[in-house]
Amino acid sequence: MRKRFISLILFTLLAIPAFALAGMGGGTLLAVGEKAPDFTFKDLNGAEGSLYTEAEGQPLLLLFVQRTCRSCQREMDFLSELKAKNPALNVFGVFVDAVARDFPQFLAEKNVTFRFMWDAEYEIADLFGVSFTPTSFLLDSERKVSQVYRGWSKKGEKLASDFEEISSK
Repeated sequence: MRKRFISLILFTLLAIPAFALAGMGGGTLLAVGEKAPDFTFKDLNGAEGSLYTEAEGQPLLLLFVQRTCRSCQREMDFLSELKAKNPALNVFGVFVDAVARDFPQFLAEKNVTFRFMWDAEYEIADLFGVSFTPTSFLLDSERKVSQVYRGWSKKGEKLASDFEEISSK
């Protein structure tokens, strides 16, 4: 009986993290210096595009978030403020929520002005190896990964200087 109880506890401790990340991308996180894979999308307003044509020839911050993630919400607030101070910062967001939500209303309430798409099947998250949100990739004008940022933090000075550095190349 005691062995079964200990086995159940161990299984639970190992299974919960696996289930928490199940289905949200995976594989190896795209690394600095790697070329980002191109993908096509339909944004939340129905407009079509691709990663390589979004802000073509300019650096781009590709942001992966979940609607219900508090850290993601703080990250979006932070990036909205940073973009207001630095309008040249191009941001494209990817919601990686499993369930459809009222994303446009949420973005309007948060006063987020950059473009978003919904990656319902985690296909884009898989391409980039995203298994944790928020995760963002600073891409140069040729769509090579310049920086990878995981988690929410007040990285404004670093992000702004990283963006300026690749913008001047």
